[in-house]
This record gives sequence, structure tokens and C-alpha cells, in this order.
Amino acid sequence: MLTVTEAAAEAIKNMSERGGVQDVGGLRVDVAPQDTDGRTFALSMAPEPSSGDQIVVVRPGAHVFIHPDAAAHISDTILDVGVADGRVRFRLLRRRERQDPQAGQ
Repeated sequence: MLTVTEAAAEAIKNMSERGGVQDVGGLRVDVAPQDTDGRTFALSMAPEPSSGDQIVVVRPGAHVFIHPDAAAHISDTILDVGVADGRVRFRLLRRRERQDPQAGQ
């Protein structure tokens, strides 16, 4: 199951509020269009879920919509957020990467 950090939940909530869609909007996780193996994801704010999306309500005002093609690939990941170059950047981390920041380097 996808785990959402407190920081990511707060960022989703804030972005949804700024977009005026805090009651129904959220962060959408989809497989990137150029990806054929389902391992590259597209993360974007969405005004509402699409048909077939798995909906994760992290807390009031913080929703994550997961496209069916992405759901199986992110079942054991953590959604986190950071700021780079003054922009909010969401990232999906395998649980091992979150526990060991040096993993994969």
C-alpha cells in the first residue's frame, strides 16, 4: 500500500486549496506516457479523480488518485515531497530507499 508522508500530505492539501479543489481534487499518480514497463510515473495535481482511479484519502483535503496501471507498481512505496529550485517536487521512494538514503548510489 502507498504510504504518504506528513510533508507530502500537507503539500497536497495546500496545493488543492490554492487550486480551489480541496474537497475533490488531489495528486494524480499515472504511468508516464513514454513508459512501456510501468516504472516511470507522472505526478500532477488533478481537480478530481478519473474513472477507475484508486482513491487514497490521506486526510481531509489531501487526496491521492492512482491510475489502475500505476497501482500495482507503487504498492510498496512512500510518497514524499521536497523543494528543489524553489519548486515543490513529489517523489515516490521504495521503502528501502527511505530507510537507507544511500541505497542505489
